[in-house]
Amino acid sequence: MALPQNVSSFSFASFINDVEKHGFDTTSAEWRGFFAQCKGVQFKNRETVLEALSSSQHILFIASGICAAQHELPDCDTRIARFFCEADLCTLTEFLGSPEKFNKFNNQIQAMTPVNGVVIPMDIWLSEYEKGYEVGHYVRLKMMKTHLFDIELLKVKTMNRTQNSFAFLKEHQPQVLASVPHKFIAQFLGITAEGFSRFLKSGRVYG
Repeated sequence: MALPQNVSSFSFASFINDVEKHGFDTTSAEWRGFFAQCKGVQFKNRETVLEALSSSQHILFIASGICAAQHELPDCDTRIARFFCEADLCTLTEFLGSPEKFNKFNNQIQAMTPVNGVVIPMDIWLSEYEKGYEVGHYVRLKMMKTHLFDIELLKVKTMNRTQNSFAFLKEHQPQVLASVPHKFIAQFLGITAEGFSRFLKSGRVYG
């Protein structure tokens, strides 16, 4: 199908591929109308996505790259609640089912690597969720998968054990371990960069 002029070919092709992997025919008028309201975006490494997107008003489909939801603790220490990788839906709002415990502390989404994506207006997303047929079906499926992922992540986070959180990344988001600097992985694990270095040397990573 012809790509809308306001969307980069790579990001949009990745979005279409994800939709089609869920079994939908993207050539219908319903899908064409939906895609026409989306926009391709790019973010540089370490760019703050939240300020650029106004995340309460948009959903970001990640075509490539990795983002992180960050928050600052009262002692000014920075923590990462979760990472968003290829084909994930990225937002700070509670709409996608992120655990409330994390949401009230999140204050920005930052690109951990160069990121390409597709922005979907939140009002369009909500409308499709409530009334959409095929697009609505896709939206609800993606929401459900995001919610289930967040539930599993919350279970691991509440264990408060470095080894469990690391194992979760290794199983579900290995690209984070391959591409994100140790400093930020340590923020996800809730330890210092030095502590993460000791953890890697300890051999517990293979446990």
